[in-house]
Amino acid sequence: MKEALFICYTKFHVIIAVILKQTKFKNDDVDIIITDNQPDSENLSEGLIRCGLFGEVYHVKLRDFNNYQPKSLYDFKCYFTRIMAEINIKSFSSIININSSYNQLFTFSHDHFVQYVYYILQKLNPAVKVCLFDDGVAAYTFYKNKLSPISCNLNKLRTFLQLFHRRKYTYNAASEIYLLEPELLCWTPRQEIFKINAPDIDDSNFKLLINQIFDYDSADSYDEKAIFFEDNYFARHRPINDIEMVNNIADKIGKENLIVKLHPRSRIDRFRELGYKTNNYVGMPWELIAMNIKDDKKLLITYSSSSVLSYKILFNRNFKTIMLFKCMCMKEKNSLVNRYSAVAAYFEKCKKKFPDNFYIPETISELESLLESLI
Repeated sequence: MKEALFICYTKFHVIIAVILKQTKFKNDDVDIIITDNQPDSENLSEGLIRCGLFGEVYHVKLRDFNNYQPKSLYDFKCYFTRIMAEINIKSFSSIININSSYNQLFTFSHDHFVQYVYYILQKLNPAVKVCLFDDGVAAYTFYKNKLSPISCNLNKLRTFLQLFHRRKYTYNAASEIYLLEPELLCWTPRQEIFKINAPDIDDSNFKLLINQIFDYDSADSYDEKAIFFEDNYFARHRPINDIEMVNNIADKIGKENLIVKLHPRSRIDRFRELGYKTNNYVGMPWELIAMNIKDDKKLLITYSSSSVLSYKILFNRNFKTIMLFKCMCMKEKNSLVNRYSAVAAYFEKCKKKFPDNFYIPETISELESLLESLI
């Protein structure tokens, strides 16, 4: 019997899986599933195979199977498809064949595919444990909603379906949660909490391994003094005044000292056509870029991108960070603070934990003063 199977939907998940394999599971047989939810998933799978860290590396094409999210309240066809997918999860057998039994399943998602994998693992080992692992800001804030049987429509459906079958679901079977910084949690899990030991930033062997897995040589250079992180508001058709904000920052520090890091979901480079330098490759995880930057004298600026936090708790680099969510246009600011109050609370906790590196200005004039002192 193998010890653990990781399901990784993002590159941050892969980094966490690699860290746990090198620490907690150093002498154990561990396999990993990479899905095509992330860019360059095939190349990433090949990198994991080359490194030889995991026993089996599964590359799973999920896009056609997991597209069940209704587009509107009246999209009954999509709801019906989603219900049928939940009932007939065995259809996933056509894209993955798992023959090994495991003691532990590590996941962050609880979608149809994850339920299928859990269903198969329970057949092979009824005592298999479900463990949750760090996903960045979501794990510390609104993730509690994913674990409630009544907090979302999909879990309500599953609760109803349990009247007709005895299937267990990962969201209510999870018994452990692994986090890099448990003290930053903004909710109280019922699961037992374990701290992930972050890697040593000076460990050359770890850096070599992780760079080889992700083919880091293909990444952009970030030589400018300041990096502005685009949020995913524009990609979600919720524009904010980010171009105006970038123009104000460039006027203060000089356009030549600024690079705009595009959000991975962006399909339009709005900033390059305005004369700003932007990254060419959006698929490289920022955490990996931060690990490889040699100069700690960087200023990271964003409205609310969690990337400027995840690198800190992962590799503890001492970049100065400015979060501008309190300088948003009033509508989006209220949306973040009210609808995502746990996220705002998480930002404030990070500010208290890293007071010398983390700033949250409330006005443009306060931002301008910070720029003068930090650049």
